[in-house]
Amino acid sequence: MTCGLESIPPQNRIDHSRLMEGSILDKPKQFTGTSVVFHPDTACRPAVENSVRDGFEPHFAVIRGRWAASLSALADMFRIPVFRY
Repeated sequence: MTCGLESIPPQNRIDHSRLMEGSILDKPKQFTGTSVVFHPDTACRPAVENSVRDGFEPHFAVIRGRWAASLSALADMFRIPVFRY
């Protein structure tokens, strides 16, 4: 799975993007509504600490499949900085 978040500042344009790859764990829903338990391929603690330090909120989109390389290429085309965790 690919997990990503775009930060949209008051100018209503994408300012930077966060990408992580990992898997969705077979766990009960943690909240009502749509929720998953995401386990990143990298160490969890640094991924969370670094993404918070870099200004990202703890909300994200999940895409089935491994799309980080393609999304990074697209961000490069639009000159959007990408933070990989």
